[in-house]
Amino acid sequence: SVLVTVEGPAAEIVGKLQTVPGVNLVEPVDTSGSRVTLEVHTEKNQDVRSELARAVVDSGWGLFELKASGMSLEDIFLKLTTKDASEQAALVEPDAEAGAESAELQEQDGEKEISN
Repeated sequence: SVLVTVEGPAAEIVGKLQTVPGVNLVEPVDTSGSRVTLEVHTEKNQDVRSELARAVVDSGWGLFELKASGMSLEDIFLKLTTKDASEQAALVEPDAEAGAESAELQEQDGEKEISN
């Protein structure tokens, strides 16, 4: 993805950048004040920075920042550890359910023996 900071009307900027070939999604990051920071998600392995710059400048808006943004090490760590935790929870839950079912069956068997 690409981070773009532009001075101009947020809604118009988002609309214009959405029309750039290779752009999948434009998300506002900060729209406070006269400058707008947007995260532009692009198709994989496609660099559209020059096209984004051209779209902004041709529209008469001020381009203040344009940079490729990847995942930070912290983002990668959080994604990996969150995924691992959810996978571990999914693995533990079926075992816990199976244990509870087994205990219920044993109780039912015990009740049947007592009632006979």
